[in-house]
Amino acid sequence: MLLYAQDEVGQVTEELIAEVASRCGVTPLQVDEVVGYYTMLHRKPLGKFHIQVCTNIACMITHNRSVRPSIRSMSSSAARMPSRCGS
Repeated sequence: MLLYAQDEVGQVTEELIAEVASRCGVTPLQVDEVVGYYTMLHRKPLGKFHIQVCTNIACMITHNRSVRPSIRSMSSSAARMPSRCGS
């Protein structure tokens, strides 16, 4: 439900948390904890393109370290920050 709502609104807002909590019969704090746990839920709007690189042990074993520098060199904006134009 949170992913669908985020797609509609563009980010997870306090109002969205309250609405989801009401519909699910839980407290807003419980929904907020879910938002904090999952990396695919965002409290701030994302840019046009969103790139995530796996950092768990399975990805480290398969050499994802070589991917990170390549992505950084292709990106003109700082990591985790949207550019001024939103991309």
